[in-house]
Amino acid sequence: MHRIFQAWDSEKKGRISAENFFTMAKKLGLNLNYDESRVLIATADKSATGNLTLDEFFDLVNNKDDALNVDLDHISSIFLLNLD
Repeated sequence: MHRIFQAWDSEKKGRISAENFFTMAKKLGLNLNYDESRVLIATADKSATGNLTLDEFFDLVNNKDDALNVDLDHISSIFLLNLD
């Protein structure tokens, strides 16, 4: 999960912005617009910084409500192939 977070954190600042989130969601084929990305960030942003930390990102991806409906194995394989 940490390597996936690092790939989404394109600016390497230790956080994922709404822009980072939107860009990566589009690359994965998730049907989100920018405003929806901002809303997802806001709902998971427990620290109220406007960005997601690793823990907040993990909680969002693994939430019980399936807000993202993400197949973690698929995401892992995409990024691990591109990061090596």
